[in-house]
Parts: sequence; C-alpha cells; structure tokens
Amino acid sequence: MASNVSIAQFVRRKQDGGGRGNGASVLECISKIEALLGRKMNWKYVDENRKGDHICYMSDLRKFQSHYPEWKLTRSLDNIIERMVKGA
Repeated sequence: MASNVSIAQFVRRKQDGGGRGNGASVLECISKIEALLGRKMNWKYVDENRKGDHICYMSDLRKFQSHYPEWKLTRSLDNIIERMVKGA
C-alpha cells in the first residue's frame, strides 16, 4: 500500500517531468546553463562511453498518464534549468 500512497502524492503534486518535450543532450544543457550564468563552465568532453550509459533514453509518458490522468507536466526543461541555476 505504501507505493500507492506515494504515487497518489506524486500525482497530486503534478511534478516536473520528462518525456520527448523535455529532452536534451548533456551538451545542450551545458550550453543553456552557460547562457544563464553568462560565463563558461569548467568541463571536459571525453569521446568515450561510460560503462552502463544509454546512448539515448526518452521516457514515453503515455502509459503513466493513462493510469494517472490528472498528472500533468508543470515545468519545461528551460524552467527546470533556470530554477537549478538560481539555486546554485
């Protein structure tokens, strides 16, 4: 029963979310963060896959939304990144 309570709370809060509309590569996110900060970040690109990394992962939210129709995305990727930068 505890998991049902957690899901119900999650649905009521109308959480941030992912899915195709809120997807971006790490490099795209770094670019967005640098633009918001107004400066370059200290990072290094290594052209080597880390063990266990997905090449690409995109959540399909349709099944979840069919089970929890009141759940909605509340923030765009840009809004989430802006909130992270302001909190930094």
